[in-house]
Order: sequence, then C-alpha cells, then structure tokens
Amino acid sequence: MLAIRLVKVAMVASTAVFALLVAFNNLVDYGTNYEFVRHTLSMDTTFPGNSLIGRAITQPALWSIGYWLIILTEAAVGLILAFAAIQLAVNARAGASRFNAVKKFAVVGAGLGFLLWFTGFMVVGGEWFAMWQSKTWNGQEAAFRFYMTLLAVIIFVSQPDGELSWTASAAPESTRSASQQGRSLKPHRSTTACWSAASWPTSRTACSWNVSARGASLEVHVPALDDVGVHGAFLVDGGAHVGWTQVGRLGAALIELVEHVG
Repeated sequence: MLAIRLVKVAMVASTAVFALLVAFNNLVDYGTNYEFVRHTLSMDTTFPGNSLIGRAITQPALWSIGYWLIILTEAAVGLILAFAAIQLAVNARAGASRFNAVKKFAVVGAGLGFLLWFTGFMVVGGEWFAMWQSKTWNGQEAAFRFYMTLLAVIIFVSQPDGELSWTASAAPESTRSASQQGRSLKPHRSTTACWSAASWPTSRTACSWNVSARGASLEVHVPALDDVGVHGAFLVDGGAHVGWTQVGRLGAALIELVEHVG
C-alpha cells in the first residue's frame, strides 16, 4: 500500500530533522548544554557524600571532548536518517524487495540514535555518573522520549511491505480495451507470472510481449520504463484487462495478475 510507504518516509524524515536540529542547537547555543555536560561529568550536583563521587571527571578538556562526541553523534544520526528518508522516498514505488532493502539505512540511523540517548545518557550519564541524583542537570526524561520515539518508528518502518498493486479501474484509459469500458469487472482467479532480469527491455520506450502463466495466454504491455520501476497494463486473451501494478527495476520480477471476467 503506497500510503503506508509514504507514512514511513515521513516518519524517518521527521526523526532526521529532529536529530539534525538538536545538533544545530547545540552548536548555536553551545554554552547552555556544555554546562549540562560539565555538571554531569563532574557530579557536583549529585547527593553529597555519595559513594560514587570517585567517578567524577573534573578536567575541562575532557568535558569538551565529551560534548563534541555528543554533537557529532547527533549530526551523524540526523544525516544517516536523512539519507534513509531519501532512499525510501526514491524507492516508494519500487518493488517490495527493493523498498524493504533500503530500510537498512533507517535501522542504522535509529540504532546509532539509540546508542546515543540510551547507552550514552541513560547508562553512562544516568547510572555511571549518577545523573539521576541531580534535580537540576538530569537529562534522563528527555533521553527516554528520544530513544523510545526512535524505537517506535523503526519497529513500524521495519514491518515488511508487499508489492504495490492497482485495480483495473486505476489503469489509464489508453490501456483499457473498448469492450471493457463502461462495464464492471469481477475478480475470477489469481495467476502468477515471472520474468527474469534478462527478459526486461533495456530501453525506456514502450514495449509489449506475450507470455503464458498457468495455461492462460497473456499479453503484457509496458508503456514506459524509468529508474524506479515499470508500470504495466496486463491484458488477457486479446482485450480483457487484468490489472495494474508496479515492478522493481532490478532482478527477477514477480507480478501478481488478478484475472477478471465480464
């Protein structure tokens, strides 16, 4: 379903914008969050006399290094997720295998963000440096919102997407036979036809050829090819429209043909 794919694109793009904006704000308002890192690492606002104070880092150079590691990781998360959103958008109308394959970039971006906001803030900051003890410099609640959002998005995005398909009524008028227009078609049975990559024409011009699938003689007409995929009108027995679907641009293409009878 195309709508689901577009929602996934929007969600990944939104997480990219968020991560990039966080990194940008830390650069523009460098001093504010530098204070957060300084107080967290020095543990100067934790409970007085706590037994963990020996873990404190009091060297300003190390505060700066830690802060820059956070900023650079935020930027990396944003850039990877932005790249993932672009790849998903470009392949939104591609075959299922292609669209599912490019999700790996979103998984990498979300995984890096999880390492930053869960491992970095909750584990290192919250537990090792006892940030939970501070009433003023405690970023655990915000970090929880960040990594839980990333987890929710990536769980949804990672759900497998099937092939896109359209009914006969969605096909352009030019691909529908005269005998078909003006009458409704009822689903009769499903057949499946496969063509290897070598069978696809290499030009971007219109093309057509005949194939057989489970004993049914099918004429396949592909109006045009592009970089994302091909859209084809499928005709059965010289006139009855079969369906309208999209095929991936690389490798073997599996096309479900839903045969209709008047």
